[in-house]
Order: sequence, then C-alpha cells, then structure tokens
Amino acid sequence: MMAGKSYRTLLVAHGVLWSMLPLLVLGLATLAVTTSFLENEIAERNRLAAEHLASQTSQWMEPGEEILARAAALAEEAKSRPGTDLAASLDLLLSSGAPFSTLQIQDGAGNILCKAPPGAPETSGETPAGAWTDRNSARVFSFAFKEGGWPGPGMARPFSGGVVVGLLDLERPRVLLARFAKPGPDTASGGKGAFLLDARGNVVAQAREEGAGAPWTRDDLKTLFTNAPARGVFTARLGGAPVLAALAPVPAAGWSVVVAMPASTAMAPVQKLQGLFAMGVPATLVSALAVSVWLTGRLTRPFKALSGYATRLAMGDYDARLAPPAYTELNILARDLEAMAEAIRLRENALRDSEERYRTILDGIEDAYYETDLSGNLTFFNDSLCDIFGYSGRELLGMNNREYTDRENARRTFEAFNRVYRTGRPATGVERRIVTKAGQKRDIELSISLIVENGKKTGFRGIVREVTERRAMEAELKKTKSFLQNIMESSKDAIVSTDLAGNIEFATPSIQDLLGYTPKEMRSNKVGHYYSKGREDAVFIMRALKRSGGLTNHEMQLRKKDGSLMDVNLSASFLRNERGETIGTLGVLRDVTYAKRLEAHLQHAQKMEAIGTLAGGVAHDFNNLLMGIQGYVSLMLMDLDPKDPQHDRAKKIGQQVKSGAALTRQLLGVARGGKYEIKPKDPNELVAATAEMFGRTRKEIHIETRYGKDLTTVDVDRGQMEQVLLNLFVNAWQAMPGGGVLLIETSNVELDEEYTRPFGVAPGLFAKIAVTDTGCGMDQETCARVFDPFFTTKEKSRGTGLGLASAYGIMKNHNGIITVKSEPGKGSTFTLYIPASRSRAVPAETRAPEARKGRETVLMVDDEKMVLEVSAQMLKALGYKTLTARSGPEAVEVFKARGDEIDLVILDMIMPGMSGEETYSRLRRIRADVKVLLCSGYSIRGQASEILSKGCNGFVQKPFDVPILSAALREVLDKGE
Repeated sequence: MMAGKSYRTLLVAHGVLWSMLPLLVLGLATLAVTTSFLENEIAERNRLAAEHLASQTSQWMEPGEEILARAAALAEEAKSRPGTDLAASLDLLLSSGAPFSTLQIQDGAGNILCKAPPGAPETSGETPAGAWTDRNSARVFSFAFKEGGWPGPGMARPFSGGVVVGLLDLERPRVLLARFAKPGPDTASGGKGAFLLDARGNVVAQAREEGAGAPWTRDDLKTLFTNAPARGVFTARLGGAPVLAALAPVPAAGWSVVVAMPASTAMAPVQKLQGLFAMGVPATLVSALAVSVWLTGRLTRPFKALSGYATRLAMGDYDARLAPPAYTELNILARDLEAMAEAIRLRENALRDSEERYRTILDGIEDAYYETDLSGNLTFFNDSLCDIFGYSGRELLGMNNREYTDRENARRTFEAFNRVYRTGRPATGVERRIVTKAGQKRDIELSISLIVENGKKTGFRGIVREVTERRAMEAELKKTKSFLQNIMESSKDAIVSTDLAGNIEFATPSIQDLLGYTPKEMRSNKVGHYYSKGREDAVFIMRALKRSGGLTNHEMQLRKKDGSLMDVNLSASFLRNERGETIGTLGVLRDVTYAKRLEAHLQHAQKMEAIGTLAGGVAHDFNNLLMGIQGYVSLMLMDLDPKDPQHDRAKKIGQQVKSGAALTRQLLGVARGGKYEIKPKDPNELVAATAEMFGRTRKEIHIETRYGKDLTTVDVDRGQMEQVLLNLFVNAWQAMPGGGVLLIETSNVELDEEYTRPFGVAPGLFAKIAVTDTGCGMDQETCARVFDPFFTTKEKSRGTGLGLASAYGIMKNHNGIITVKSEPGKGSTFTLYIPASRSRAVPAETRAPEARKGRETVLMVDDEKMVLEVSAQMLKALGYKTLTARSGPEAVEVFKARGDEIDLVILDMIMPGMSGEETYSRLRRIRADVKVLLCSGYSIRGQASEILSKGCNGFVQKPFDVPILSAALREVLDKGE
C-alpha cells in the first residue's frame, strides 16, 4: 500500500476550524455509520444463520431416502415371504442412523399394515400413496397425530403394494434452531427466533431466545412465509411489529428456514445513542448542519471500507482484499487487519485439523472420554459416556457426579478428584458405581488427571470404562473355581496331575481312600512308582496320549501302600497352558475292583440310564438357574421402554435363555426325560416343516421328499420330534461337506413281534421316516457306537456327541425305534419308527401367549430361593397377591392358616424332605377343591404325570417367563368358571 496524507493533520485542521462543532459532527457520523453497519451486519448474520441451518437440516434428512428405499425393499420381500418379522426389520432400520421416530408400511388406501416401534402414535391427514410419477424417489409430506392433532412432517416412498412412511424425529432440527436462538455475548437481548417451515408455511420446528416476550403465533409465521422472497434477507411485520429476517430453502424437503429478530431489539443500541445525542447537542446540530454533510463523507468513507472488510473477515472470507486507504494511520490499520486475517486463517486451518483428529480418536475408542471443570461438572465428553450413563448429550452436559451416584460413591469420587488436585499426580483404576438414567446400577473404572492451562489448574480429564460385566464375570469365575474345588475335594474318584517327567504335582484327598497314601506322600514320587507294571504301564499310557490326545476307561492295576494290588479305571489327557503347550498330564482313577461286567446290551442300557439320570439332574438344576434369569429378564422387559437400549439387551438375554432351555431339552432327551406336550401329529406335515426350515439354511444340500399317502397320525411332542429330525439332517449335512442329496421318505409299516422284541417295543402299525444321505458313510464299529452319549467322529468345535444320543432317548421315550445302516463311501440311512395313533392330527399353535393379569391369591412353593423370589416378583407384576413357602411342610402350615383365601398353589415337584407329591396329598386333605399348578425343571413324564392323574390342575415347565406363567395361571383359574 502507498502512504497517503496525514489523517491526524486533517483532523487537527478541522478541529481548529470547527472547534465549536466536534461533538455534533462526530455524533452524526457515528450514528450514521453505526446504523448502516448494524443493519447490514444483522441482515448478513441472519442470512448466514438461515443458510447454515437449512444446510444442516438438509444433511440431517439425506439418509432418510436411503432408509425408505431399504424399507420398501423389505416390504416387497415380505409380500413373497409370509411370516417375515417386518416390524423387527423396521426396528433395525430405525437404529441405523435414520432421521425418523417411526417407520410405517401403508397400503394404497393409507391403512397402516405394520409400524415400528409398535407403540408409536397413529397419524392422519394426507395419504402419500399414489402421488408419484417417479416411483423410485421419496417425497416429504405433512401429517397430523390422531391424538391431539399436532402437525408433523414425514417422508414417504412407494412400492408395488403401497407406501413406506417415515415420521421425522424433529429433535435434531430443534437442537440446530436452539443454537441460533441461544443468546450470545455479542447479541442484544430479547426476541431472536429460528423456525423450520414446510412447503405450505406450517411450522415444523422452532426455537426462540428465552425471556423474549410474547411468542409469535403460527398464523403470524405463515403470513410472514407467504410474503417472504424465495431466498435472502427481508424486512416484514411479525406479531404487529417490524422484524429483520432471512429465509433459506431446505433442498432435501422443499421446506424453508426463517430466522428473525425484532427491529426494535436489533436497533436498540442506535436508539439509545440517538436519545443521548438528541438530548446533548440540539443547539450544536443547527450550527453545524452545513459542515457535517461534507465532513461525515470524508470521515466515514474509509471507515465503511474497513467495516465492510472486517465484516467479510468475520464471515470467514480471509481471501478478501482492501483498497489502500488515503490516510497513513488507516493504511497501517488496513495492513494490520490483513495480517490478522492471514494469521486467523492459518490458525483456523490448524485448529480444524486438530479438532478433526481429536474427534476421530475420541469417536474411535470404545472407552468413554470426559472433561470437567474444577467443581466436577461435565464440560466435554464423547458418545461412549452417553451410552454408559444412559443420558443424551444435552442432558449430560453440566451434570455433576453427585447427580448420578449415591452419597457414598459421590464422597469417594470427590476424595479421588481432590487428591489429584492437591498432588497433581494422575489417578488410574478408580472404581465407582453409578446409577443410569433408567435407574440401573453400573460399575465403572476411571482415570483422573489435571487440566493445566497457562500454568493454572482449570479442570480434570480422563477415561471411563464400564466394568459391570467384568465384575460379574470375576464373581462367577470365583464361584466356579470354588464349585470346581468342592467337586475335586468331594469326588470319590481320585484325580492326579503330573508334569511331563511323571512327577506328581497334585492329588485329591480321595487318593488316600484309593491307595492309602496321602496327597502329600503322593507328591514325593513319580506316578510310575504306583503302577503294578511300572515302566511298561507308563510307556503305554504316554504312547496312547500322544497318539490320540486322551486315554479313556483304561483298566489297569495300581500298587497300594500296603503292597496289595487293586483294579482301577483310568481316564487321562494332556494338560495344556493358555498357549496350548503341553505341560503335563491329568488322570482320573476309579476303583473297579468289585465291578462286574454285564452283557453288551445290559451294559449299554445301564450306561444310558446312568448318563440319563445325570443329564436329567443337570437339566433340572440348569432349568432352575435359567428360571431365575428368564424371570428377571421377563420382569425387566415389562418395565423397560422398547426404545431404551437396555430393552434390546434384555431381549437378547431372553433369547440366550431360550437357547439354554433348548440345550436342557437335549439333555432330557438323552435322559429319556419325557414328553412335554403330546398331541396327535401328521408325520408328513412334521417332516415337511422341519425340512423346509433346514433347507433354507443349507442351500448346498438338495432335499428330495417322498411322502406316503394316507399316513397314520402319531402321538408325539412336536418340539422333541423336530429336534430328532434336525439332528439327523445336520449329521447328514456334515457327512456331505461338498454338497449332496438328502432323501426323506415316509410310509406306513406293520412291524411284527420278532422285529420289535429286541427294542422292547410292542408290535403293530408304525409311521416310518427314513433319512438317507449321499455322504461318506460309516464303518460297522462306528455304527455300533453312534448312539452313545458324547461319542462323535466330528471335530470338537463341530459337535458335542449328544445329538444322536438325544434322538435315541427321545425315540425310546415315544416307544419308538431308531436304526442306522451305513457303509463307508455309500452314505447312511437313519430310520425312525413311531407308533400309530388313533386320534386325528392337531395343527401346531403359532400364537405366543399374552400376559394376562389377575387378582387372586397364589401360594408359591419352591425349595430354590432364587426361583421362589423371581416367581413371586412375576406374580406380583401380574397383579396376584403372593404367599411363599420354601418346603412342603412350610407350604402345608401356610395353607392350614390361610387356605380359605388361597385360590391356587404353584407347587415344585422335586423338593428335599417332603416331595411335591406328598405335599399335594396333604393339601388335598386340608381342602379337597384346592387348585394346584405343578412346576418342575423335569418334564411332565414320570412323577409329574402321576400327580396330574390324581387331580392336579396343570403343569408348567421351567424356565418360564411372565406370558407363559400368566397363561398357565389363567388356564387353571378360569377352568370351570
């Protein structure tokens, strides 16, 4: 820039010349410049704010069209696949970043076919269907809620059977608008407002500055919208007063964003200056009027140029250039402004890059990051902290730890922060318990460090990690360790471990009963010292372990402390560390000195009976454990809002419980644990349904079916028979890794006594189901053991050995027969023979039970404390008055005292001391018409069926949830009413 005239010289000359007029001249110039500058500044800010809000709103709505397209595709697919859970798919789309609060599937008449979430309010108004020329695009429309009539916006997209409608969630636009309406340090108070209007001028969302006086009505805003230009700044009247406003369109929706500020608020500073000026210089104004026009022009021209330049800098236009001012001082100021603009541009670029890296890092970590002021109020955090605490970002901002912890945890948290403040040393691994917005208690682990800026302590920062599951796992691990320790110490079988050199490192106390040596004495020798054949036995065992990885049921002799020999059964395997390296051996020794060998089929029967008893006991206890989990999850689902993230997690826990219950059904199948619900079924329908379900997941297998005509019905438990068929199908698939043919044939067959006698089954008419594969086949030795529990030819990761054993048990329990024929390389054929029924087939029920409440009084009897507690809570949640008893005698005493008011007794079948059957008999003696609902982790077969035959009113299988319990209760209580 070139140097110009001295601005100071000009001011001195004019000051001498007009010594009586400086106040008037400068006042008028200041008023004129301020007025013009303020009007332009406010108009430009309004325009920038409107365009920014419109751009943000458009970006928010952009994902909506893709979500609607995916929903329309799902709706098309659902038409061709009846039974598809379309609501669950819509729920999943809502959770994938959609801008919608609700998704609906409507037919061409506007009727709602499906919606998510299910409890969303109904809408009325414009019907989107049939309003497109391009059926591959979405459009925006308005609607009204049926309840209350409040207006709202939505987006819609057609498909061949109707239209997909998404009701927009306006929380995000409201937050954007609120940022403009929030007062700042450089704005006058009162009246700022931002509004989102649809294509007709209706208000979609709005935000006004707090304390802004009387609100503008929707009709005022609609009138303003009608008279406004298509884009840009304008002046208008709103609520009877002039306003400065700006309008920007929202391209994604055809909507508009309007920002407005009352002119009185915007020009308040000028009005104050005018008042002061009018009061102070009325006489000076008259005498200096002629000179002020000329002098104001000279003075304001360079200032306006600088003002305009400064405004462009404030808008972020750092590439703007300023014409060289005519005065030296202003020339220097202009250079300084340009230097400042360059410095700001460089700094903002660096800051933007830094913030982007900072935010990328924070959003990429699973742990939560936080910052607080010195008082512990949250000032900054990432989304993970919101997930842990259950609050939104707006709710969490500014919260203090006292608001989400109890008093003791708040005190300990303060002490930890205070210690960091005093010492300046960071703290890690600080464990605390918080309470989420939903009232759930969660354990967290956090780190704390000081924030120091310019040598001054300004706050704290750190990392928060949720450790609730880890704490639960540690407790469970400790419990499991204790449980295993108790098993080891109480086991009659001796357990011995050695290192690779054969030195004994561990022995259970039962070794003393077996050999006469204490565990301490055992650890002083090598294991070969106790073998009757010494090194010969040791070499045989090690070779067997190296060859197959394990040794099972190896009979040998050991030398006792008194020198005598005893027969033992040895099962051994290698011990491995966490890296999979072999570090020793583990052996289980059982005394079989007095055991007698039975004939082959008797030995097999006893083995199946023993394993069945164990499996039944495990299934019973496991069902009791699942009962507690299922009950509490069911109660949680009753209390949680479907939109709450915890609702989905609780629902998934319930699904895992159902998987556990399916496992117990397998165990009960091995144990021949009975049929849960016996009904006449059509074998063809049963096979067809199971084959179709299996075929959808195994496309590489070609399934051929040959159904017999006029097939006899069979009395079966549908779930167990489906389990048998699926086990056979899965085995066939695994025998055909490269694909193949699975042939399923059904027919009626008459079996005579000569065929059925070895299986212990009565002769007669049977339904035959043959499952044949083209797989690798089996040799005769494998066929002979294929139904043994835990016997498997698969890799450990692909099978448990329970599938065919379970199928064998289920068929035995149905008085049926299962056989196998196979040759290596020629595939396998498994054949099921199920006794014929004289009843007509009953179709399967697909409708899930609903939770129905009651007011009756129920006595809950169970020896398991956890089951008793959760059952009582479930009953109370259903509205029943609940009494509890931990044993049969206690139940009898409660019934004696309060039998007249008890409407029903839920009775556990298996209890120590007084059994469920005896308890039922005693209750009947007290009151003959007592209603009893039997409850057990076992099935309905055996003792349960005996009690039912004596007049017990019903049976419910553990684990059950609230709807199942409700249905069982109402079936008994409503019977006969």
